[in-house]
Amino acid sequence: MTEHSDYHTADEATEESTIDDASRRTFLKGTVGAGLLATGAGAGLFGSATAAETLLVDDFDDWSHGGSNAMGGYTGAGGFATASASGGVMTLETAAEETGWFATTISGDVSSYDRLELVLAGSSDNAGEAFTLGGTPLGDLADGSVSGTVQIPTSSLDVSDGAQMQLNGAWAPAGTLEIDAIRFASGDSEPTEPTTEETPTPTDGEETTVDEMSLSAVPSVSGDSGTVDVVLSEVPSTGLSGFEIDLSIADTDVAAFETGRGVSAEFPDAFSSISSSSLSESTATVKASDGADEYTGGETDVLLATVPVVINGDGATTVSLSITKLQDDDGTELDPTLVSGSIPPGTEPTTEPGTDPTVEGTTLSAAPSVSGDSGTVDVVLSEVPSTGLSGFEIDLSIADTSVAAFETGRGVSAEFPEAFSSISSSSLSESTATVKASDGADAITGGETDVLLATVPIVMNGDGATTVSLSITKLQDDDGTELDPTLVSGSIPPGTEPTTTDGEQTPGEFNLIPRLDVENINLDGTADVSITLDEVPEAGLSGFELDVTIADTSVAAFDTGRGASAEFPEAFSSINSSSFTESTATVKASDGADAITGGETDVLLATVPVVAVGGGSTDISVSITKLQTDGAGDPIDAVTMVTTLTVDVPTTTTTTQDGPGTVEEGLSRPSDTDGDGFFGDLNGNGRIEYMDVILFIDHLDDQVIQGNVDAFDADGDGDVDLNDVVALFDMI
Repeated sequence: MTEHSDYHTADEATEESTIDDASRRTFLKGTVGAGLLATGAGAGLFGSATAAETLLVDDFDDWSHGGSNAMGGYTGAGGFATASASGGVMTLETAAEETGWFATTISGDVSSYDRLELVLAGSSDNAGEAFTLGGTPLGDLADGSVSGTVQIPTSSLDVSDGAQMQLNGAWAPAGTLEIDAIRFASGDSEPTEPTTEETPTPTDGEETTVDEMSLSAVPSVSGDSGTVDVVLSEVPSTGLSGFEIDLSIADTDVAAFETGRGVSAEFPDAFSSISSSSLSESTATVKASDGADEYTGGETDVLLATVPVVINGDGATTVSLSITKLQDDDGTELDPTLVSGSIPPGTEPTTEPGTDPTVEGTTLSAAPSVSGDSGTVDVVLSEVPSTGLSGFEIDLSIADTSVAAFETGRGVSAEFPEAFSSISSSSLSESTATVKASDGADAITGGETDVLLATVPIVMNGDGATTVSLSITKLQDDDGTELDPTLVSGSIPPGTEPTTTDGEQTPGEFNLIPRLDVENINLDGTADVSITLDEVPEAGLSGFELDVTIADTSVAAFDTGRGASAEFPEAFSSINSSSFTESTATVKASDGADAITGGETDVLLATVPVVAVGGGSTDISVSITKLQTDGAGDPIDAVTMVTTLTVDVPTTTTTTQDGPGTVEEGLSRPSDTDGDGFFGDLNGNGRIEYMDVILFIDHLDDQVIQGNVDAFDADGDGDVDLNDVVALFDMI
């Protein structure tokens, strides 16, 4: 898809969201001037005649914005409520007091033709005042009647090679113009029968995704580098407002996304001004909004973004797509078929292109069984992907060992089914167990269901209930690809509700207690979990290694970003370490200065940060790998406690009382969806979406915005400007 700098400013995308003044749709309103279709003296509407010599400019059989006309010149449209070609007819529709442009470029010598002809398939009654050519209402050129074939002498036009001809929507009542063809002609001409195929308009609630619409990853490789284009096959009639799309490369030993300072995805002009990207070696996220409303429906093979890649080695791999958001101008989510690509193009990757090895809905479950004072925990994979299962390393964790613990002792180990029995190992402590095995005989094949991986023995220590949770170190298919099933914890005894509140568990002589600084946080909130030993034994405390586990990572998770670490008090500050997965934080430290002495109470060992992920409640437990006294290093037999973190999801609020008025006729009043005082839901439909960004751009200078700074100051700097538009975009 070619770009045309006369109508768009293509800025290089950066890792930060950007917007510039030239991108605003208000810049496109009323665009007229040099190079547009002139309508000076001599322009008019010619009568019907007989045969003529003609040169086709465009018949709209294969039109796309940013593409080429029949002469090979640029063609495009923007700003209209509708600008789409279907069945060989170009439909332009203006909204009341809005404007738009349709442009087509001359390529070649047309000096032998005496007129330009617009062959109309239909028009609204007010099309004569709703559309202009070079600033002159179309009705004035057509003597009040806009129908049939409108003819304009070339003597009144700039028809030089490379000149642009532009048809504008006037700042007037809404109107519609249907163009069957644009052509140059000389001599007499016969009237052309217009094409009258109608394009149905979706009704409210009707699916707007075009039949067979696809979103494709299209790699291109040259030497040791290349790109991946993200291409939407067709824009629905309801337009395209914006997107957030993730790309993933399956095997980074073959290829990876390019990273480094200043490296980012590139976006076409329509998206370049309101866009952002983030790249790691294996994943890339591209996000943009069509702030100029250039994609209005019917455009085909639309380039959304181009992501750079580097080639790392021989072989082949796939690049796949997933959609976080892809919305039309009504805020409706589109659902195209996702098409993965091969790197290098045309090769056959190890895994079938577009196939995620993990079967959708696959779970890895901890399934306890108890009889008397003993029992077991089975680790079960619900379904093996088509690419098989080569092996695994899985950790199990019991939250409250005063209720149940993994069985330990000489000769005690996990049991494995025959497929894994020859290459397997296990290690068990009271609170944690690790099971590891390989399917050396390739006995587990794709499609098998409810596959038992291991059985771990447990003992019952007391009354009450607790949970056993799982975390994955490795779980790979036969191609070495990591599988990502949903993790399902189990209750001990089965069917019980674990005790999860501090103080309700049965304390021991020494207790290891996780304490939250706040027990309830919002979706964008964080909490700190402090691990405290309620009393140090007389023999002192030499050091510890503890695992802190979040039972449900769909509610909260540990921060795994670069630089994330636990905090330790001064006694442990010189000799310590921490490591994080989403579900488990491991903290390890030694009291090298012998600062902790026997008899001390409420001793803080470490503090780990937790971030909210989704609404609900989850257990946070602590388990002991090592907790030792001074001197002989005897283990401290402490009871491990459990706490509960709740993440509150705010009820969507539509705050209209004392809020600003409507930004556009026909819309509801803007609403503050989360009660923070920012009215980011500009169309008042109860959610923040890409259309709100476009409305913000459209009406940024309007009194309803500038007169309500407190309601629209997203970045809190005391005014409302383009930075607030960027801040709204980043909220989506």
